[in-house]
Amino acid sequence: MRSAPLSDDDSELIAQVKADPLRSDAAFEKLVDRHHSMVYTLCLRLSGSRADAEDLMQEVFIRAYVNINGFEGRSAFSSWLYRIAYNHCLNFLEKRRTAQASENAFAIDQVGDHPSTERNDAVLQTLARLPPDQRSILIFKYVMGLELEEIADAMSTSVGAVKMRLLRARESFRRHHQAPGAPTKKAAP
Repeated sequence: MRSAPLSDDDSELIAQVKADPLRSDAAFEKLVDRHHSMVYTLCLRLSGSRADAEDLMQEVFIRAYVNINGFEGRSAFSSWLYRIAYNHCLNFLEKRRTAQASENAFAIDQVGDHPSTERNDAVLQTLARLPPDQRSILIFKYVMGLELEEIADAMSTSVGAVKMRLLRARESFRRHHQAPGAPTKKAAP
């Protein structure tokens, strides 16, 4: 699921919001309409809960609005928004993990808008067992379809670091993933 790259329309809308924040509700609303699906998907995949994703998405857009003057246009607006959403979700997960140390941080049964299948459930269960940084990089790449450069922008890191993190996340995923119906590995006597 991709967001539109920074277009003239985004640039114009951002300029309107920066110029007169008190009278730019319509301009910011257009930005929200254009990018809400991408932000919601990221929040849902990282939080695992539709209710939390809705709350997180609203908080992300509030943060974006309040900090719009911090957007310098060096990257796509969507990348800047990804970074805000990613950091906000990681902060949320850390708070939840701290508050509920004994529970799993994700509610797997609230997957999203896709029909539940045994394979999808197994993949989501595996993702839920990964650390947040590994889970998020796999979501950016395979669920949201981002390019390495976009992931690097969203995570405030280099493309080389993204490649290494992606490799480690895939290896970790393979170690944790047991395909449904596959025979379980038994230890040698």
